[in-house]
Amino acid sequence: MPKIGFAWMLPAGLAFAAAQVDVAPNVSGGGAISRQAEQPAPGWKQEDYASVEAVVIDARTQAPIRKAAVVLTGGRETGGARVAALSDASGRVVLERIPPGRYEISLRRNGYANYQGRAGAEGNPGSLTLSAGERLKGLVLRMTPAAVIAGRVVDEDGEPLAWARVTAMQYRWVSGRRQLVPAGGATTDDRGEYRIFGLAPGRYWVSAVWTEQELDPRPWAGARSADRLAYPEIYYPGALEPEQAAPVPVRAGEEQGGIDFRLWPVQAVTLSGRVVKPGPQGGVRDTTVMLARRTRLGRFGAAPRRFAPVDPATGRFTVTHVRPGPHLLTAIHRDGENTLYARQEIEVGAADIEGIELVLAPGITIRGRVEVEKDGAESVKLDGMRVWLQGEDSEGFLPGMNSGRVRDDGTFELRNLSPGRYSVRIVRLPEGAYLKSARLGDRDVLSSGLMLEPGSGSLTLLLSPFGGDVDGVVFDSERKPAAGATVVLVPAEDKRHREDLYFEQAADQNGRFRFRGVPPGDYRAFAWEKVEPGVWRDPAFLERYEEEGIRISVKERTLEPAELKLLPADESDR
Repeated sequence: MPKIGFAWMLPAGLAFAAAQVDVAPNVSGGGAISRQAEQPAPGWKQEDYASVEAVVIDARTQAPIRKAAVVLTGGRETGGARVAALSDASGRVVLERIPPGRYEISLRRNGYANYQGRAGAEGNPGSLTLSAGERLKGLVLRMTPAAVIAGRVVDEDGEPLAWARVTAMQYRWVSGRRQLVPAGGATTDDRGEYRIFGLAPGRYWVSAVWTEQELDPRPWAGARSADRLAYPEIYYPGALEPEQAAPVPVRAGEEQGGIDFRLWPVQAVTLSGRVVKPGPQGGVRDTTVMLARRTRLGRFGAAPRRFAPVDPATGRFTVTHVRPGPHLLTAIHRDGENTLYARQEIEVGAADIEGIELVLAPGITIRGRVEVEKDGAESVKLDGMRVWLQGEDSEGFLPGMNSGRVRDDGTFELRNLSPGRYSVRIVRLPEGAYLKSARLGDRDVLSSGLMLEPGSGSLTLLLSPFGGDVDGVVFDSERKPAAGATVVLVPAEDKRHREDLYFEQAADQNGRFRFRGVPPGDYRAFAWEKVEPGVWRDPAFLERYEEEGIRISVKERTLEPAELKLLPADESDR
């Protein structure tokens, strides 16, 4: 019986979401199916366009793979070009009319693990660098057969639980913290069976949860609800916390069955209270209350958030079937163009909690200006950039305009922000530029972070178009270029709390890499054959490789060459 798969939504900025490939069939005849660049950069001559001819094969059997989608996604120097094609019966694929520049490679095919330009994936280059008019041939792209995790979920009586949500997760470093991130998921069928497919080889932490209000439409659900019971999220093989869970290892092409769960109910409680809007017009129409269970590992828990309606006349709300543990209760009220917030930490025990009062407060508006160093102002166009405040409170989920467009005169405005600590970024910077300083009044907030409170003042951001460049190549132990190596630039130890000073890139088909717009300072450069994304933010991990890194001192307007040796794949069990 077919199972139902989940399409998992991941936060912006993470690189784990699968690319969506839209390739039109070639109705004119045989050969590889190709699509031209969707957004070619203006000004290219016909002779400037490059082409790529490759073959897609199975990494284990070396057999050609038919109907594999190959996508090249270009950076700013290409005008955001995107070229896609499908391989033919011989595995051959041809991509044409490609503006010169650097491209990330993505591969997608049912039955195989998606490839997203990550290093160590069967020797594939993480990117391609194409010069004007280049005709690249002989490129071999390997795909790994996908793994499957399957099993069954039953209740305390051994009866199958339909519509249980099962999630396969992997540890990833996000915003400087190691967290479990969903890699795939499924729901159980009427026999309680599930099957999570399309997984890359590796180790997964698997959880199961059943929330009848959100996942179970059966008419008899109310009978179970009357028992005031709820099922807590369980991590395989039966732990309540992921720290006590056992990972499930899977190899390429393997179907790992028997990953079964028995869910035991616990006493559930009800939370009730009211939302209060201060002022003469205190109506709370268009208000939502949301309950999110906190986890020890951050925001990416598999258990769904719960939403409760608010009575517009009285402001009262009720959330039923809440499991014990720490929760964050949030109220969000839309008032025209403005948003008001309230939130409260709730520790849920064995008894109902009544009389909760969520007092709404206006979201914060912050205004500011982007300035450019005097000797570089002529070379920088401010319009089109965006100021982005990255929230460091990973538990909450509060919408707001955390990014705002920079106008021609350099001014910007961000509205409806919730109080908290933020990191300051500018996106869509010109190539080679970097954010040199960020000041809130007379306080430096680029290094320390921005603590946003009502009346925080004006934010002034200074850009320099004269960042340094680091250009180099990675060699393996045989002095051959290491295509696909993960190259990482790590700041000096006293600046490793700043996420904006880490740079990562996958080496291209020639083992080459180039970082543009690097802020001045001291760095170490590393190149790994295969490594967990973001793990270099872990001080304990980096300590093992510290002396293997190449010291690089970056200055403005300079190009620093670097030759890196390939470090072996990190297979440690963390």
